[in-house]
Amino acid sequence: MRGKQVLMRDENGLEKCVGCELCAWACPADAIFVAAAENDAADPKSHGERYAERYEINMLRCIFCGMCEEACPEDAIFLEKKFELADYSRDAFIYTKDELLVP
Repeated sequence: MRGKQVLMRDENGLEKCVGCELCAWACPADAIFVAAAENDAADPKSHGERYAERYEINMLRCIFCGMCEEACPEDAIFLEKKFELADYSRDAFIYTKDELLVP
């Protein structure tokens, strides 16, 4: 069963996503947008040279196929079992990085 996507962190609390955009390229519904930025060595966001400065998933387009999960070389995105995603506003279905990151 596939549900809402989550972005994972590594054991040090850094984001696993390095902003490679492979998930966005693999998405057949064009539901994922990734804008990468250079990682600051003094305050790193991820373990790579880059990180996802902006990461959004349009859940109205998502077909829950799991291609994003398969394409990710860093194991940064997973589909969890939460699948009741009802809301009253179309804007609420665009999930940002803050909403997707596991605490």
